[in-house]
Amino acid sequence: MKKLLSIIFALILVLSLVSCSSKPKEIKQLEDLANALNKLSEEGADALDDIADAIDDLDLPDDYDYDTGNNSNYDTVDDVDFGEGNELSEFFTMYSNALDIFEGPISDWEPSDFFLLDAALDYMVPSMKVVDMSFYDSLFIFGKDEGEYKEVSGNIVKFGKDYIRAEDGYTSNEKQGDHVVVKAELDTSANTLVYETYIERDGELVAREVTEIVKLSDGTYMSQALSKTIPMDERLEDKGNAYFLVFDSKKLEVIKAKFEPNVNFSYSSIIGKSKLSVDEMAQGYTLIRKMTVDNGKVDLVTY
Repeated sequence: MKKLLSIIFALILVLSLVSCSSKPKEIKQLEDLANALNKLSEEGADALDDIADAIDDLDLPDDYDYDTGNNSNYDTVDDVDFGEGNELSEFFTMYSNALDIFEGPISDWEPSDFFLLDAALDYMVPSMKVVDMSFYDSLFIFGKDEGEYKEVSGNIVKFGKDYIRAEDGYTSNEKQGDHVVVKAELDTSANTLVYETYIERDGELVAREVTEIVKLSDGTYMSQALSKTIPMDERLEDKGNAYFLVFDSKKLEVIKAKFEPNVNFSYSSIIGKSKLSVDEMAQGYTLIRKMTVDNGKVDLVTY
């Protein structure tokens, strides 16, 4: 999974770097990259090497830093001046870069209980839920497909897609005939993102996910990801999943929780809120565990 996420993040950074280019060679390279990504969705893990090769073929600047995504022509500092056409890519990069400083300690962390290994992925959940947002910046290159759209009005960027699934996918949440809707809104002035996905089947709502990310004026980030999907196996617990994050440049706190299996769940939005603690955000949910990363040290508490 880490290999897959690393490649997806690399793709986002590359697209952010060259998506506004009008040079035929770079456009062709982007098309090759898109084809490889499409192959990933159809053929799964066998396409990973093809995507990696496509990235290697891109002509990146000599001073490109693969660890941070930085080069002399691309600004990835905390206070991003959102460029026209790249708003979504730059917001995701800003959030991802701020979170990356905790990757090392979490990767090195060794839980005393083997069955808690998956806790190392908790902090990545909001990122994984919105990882495809950058690709909406490239609609003007590849064209719109499956009801995709991106609309910009001042500092508000609305994007998403609305389509009927043509064939079954790999999970119980991907059935032919499903009505799939993605609707999202980024406010580049307030540094807030709301990203919602839902699935209707035979006229009924069967799955729903809501992710929110906020960057406060002091550099603190708050994010939450809530979802109720169809269990992949009847032996699995039918429940809603919730992840809450609060972090700055020094400390990260993550709570994983659960809630009743109601696809029409209500939730408290963090948009427009002042700084909250991760415990305040998780009030009202059944807590599962809390991870804290502070001064390079990882601490995990289970409930």
